[in-house]
Amino acid sequence: MNDIKDKRQRILEASSELFSRTGYFATSMKDVADKAGIAVGTIYLYYNTKEDLLDGIYQYASTTLLDIIRKKLTRLTDPMEKLELFINESIHFGLKHPYYFLIVFVDFRRKAIEFPKSIMYKFFHEYLALGGEIMEEGKRQGYLDYPEDSDVIFGITGF
Repeated sequence: MNDIKDKRQRILEASSELFSRTGYFATSMKDVADKAGIAVGTIYLYYNTKEDLLDGIYQYASTTLLDIIRKKLTRLTDPMEKLELFINESIHFGLKHPYYFLIVFVDFRRKAIEFPKSIMYKFFHEYLALGGEIMEEGKRQGYLDYPEDSDVIFGITGF
């Protein structure tokens, strides 16, 4: 990994852990720098504000998960296998990256209130849309049955 990617990754990992453990507002950029083992000024080379850093976490985590799922979905045709993959990869991601998972999925409602213009909406809704497409395919093929106005995909992704 090159130095820029390595530093950015360390910043994202440190901030996601600190934001998850102590909270966004209680975590300073100095705390993130200390945890990442870099100078505080280095963070500002990548992220102008703490909110930009939070958006960076959402973007990285969501893009990573979506890329994994989309790549593996191309090999499948059965909607139930696709749904199983979607759920399993989401769970696996949460276990492998617990701090990203906590911020992106568990903390979503609180962050939506605190940061209404955050980039997280784009990625979270993209994730929900992908799950929704899989569910609709299963419904069209007769594997699934649920009411039209159901929030079933939100429930499945929320578990």
